[in-house]
Amino acid sequence: MPRPYSVIYGGSHFSGWNHHPDECIHIPIGPNTGNCSTAAGRYQFITTTWEDQAKKYHPEQPKVLFWRPYRFDPTSQDVVVHRWLSNPDEWGVDLAALLRQGQVEQVLEILSPTWTSLGYGIETNSMSAYLPEIYAEMLDEEIALLRPAADPTAVQPAMVGQPLTTQAEAWDSAGVSDSPEGSSENGDSENGEAIAEQGEDGTAMDDPYGHSPTLLAGWAEIKAGSEKLLRGLLGR
Repeated sequence: MPRPYSVIYGGSHFSGWNHHPDECIHIPIGPNTGNCSTAAGRYQFITTTWEDQAKKYHPEQPKVLFWRPYRFDPTSQDVVVHRWLSNPDEWGVDLAALLRQGQVEQVLEILSPTWTSLGYGIETNSMSAYLPEIYAEMLDEEIALLRPAADPTAVQPAMVGQPLTTQAEAWDSAGVSDSPEGSSENGDSENGEAIAEQGEDGTAMDDPYGHSPTLLAGWAEIKAGSEKLLRGLLGR
């Protein structure tokens, strides 16, 4: 979907990043027909969920005497959802560990009460059966982009149903060297596209999680899963 960070429920877009748009759009179908949804942004946060999670995970916490709404810019959306999904105490289980074990459907079921459009709960979704495959494809793409900068000894996130391997072992089995031909030293892909995440205006955003390649790879795993799953879960 074009401009995913500014999309609201129904497909239109909001402008400005100073706060969650909090625009309630009529729900025409499904179990919540007749109600309205404030879902917005790449991860379709409703207003109350955004406020609750931003209080705990937003990168810019307001000072007590100068409270202001939490910014809803692309970086903030990514940071909040990443930190939220990465906290086992929130979900009763380590989601990243389950994904590494190939337990994608279990993760979907755990997330369904929060993102009901995943189709494993009160809503049905024609895409649900394809989500594990979509997740695997998206994870492959993210790993391929990060490969030039990755630590060769780091554990390679497993594909669905496959055992863990190190990055070096994965490259060896594929007949790939540590510095694939055509990749530049700064980690750009062969077609020259920057690996850094981009904002709505096309400019690169700073990596909010640090500069360790191993940590970045871990972030990509979570982000790829949540982003693609949430895009698939909404049928977009």
